[in-house]
Amino acid sequence: KVISLIARLQQANLSDNPDVTFDQVAEQWLKNKRHTVAGSTYCKYKSQYDNHLVGAFGKKKMMDITLQDCQEIVYQLADKYKRWDKIIGTFSSVFNFALKYGAINVNLFNRVDRPKIEHDNKPKSYTAEQFSTFKQAIVERYKDSNPKAFTFLWLISQTGVRKGEAQGLRWGDVDLDQGYINIKRDTTRNYDGD
Repeated sequence: KVISLIARLQQANLSDNPDVTFDQVAEQWLKNKRHTVAGSTYCKYKSQYDNHLVGAFGKKKMMDITLQDCQEIVYQLADKYKRWDKIIGTFSSVFNFALKYGAINVNLFNRVDRPKIEHDNKPKSYTAEQFSTFKQAIVERYKDSNPKAFTFLWLISQTGVRKGEAQGLRWGDVDLDQGYINIKRDTTRNYDGD
């Protein structure tokens, strides 16, 4: 797989190609990510690719993209999204990929001015009343009709384990006599988002 990836990169002719566009580089970057990151991370990148990267610079060639072009994207995303910085990080990753393969000489996203991020430091947890309502809903909806879903949701709500950690549990991780669960592994989505 790695050899075929290298061949595709060479075939894409990213190195010293003055006509290579951002979209072409982003497409190759995404193909590379499929082989170098976990499935859940790839799904995040794929979503950002589909929703933000494709067409971001039109059909502009990498060498024709200016610092001002990049700055405008930063401001547009900052005005529209709360976590715009994550998307800009992905743009920067694509530019680093282009830099690595000689399509550009500098990563312009390392030079943009980044607006101040307003952090919401409020806890993102249920109030006692909301938590009580949630537990009641789990019991009413799932306890008799879907015991697996009930057990899963009840476990998460009572222990604070993450979904992937709960999915990674095996019977050997549970000690009913001592009343504890040993979290040893977790699961992630695969490349198709499942």
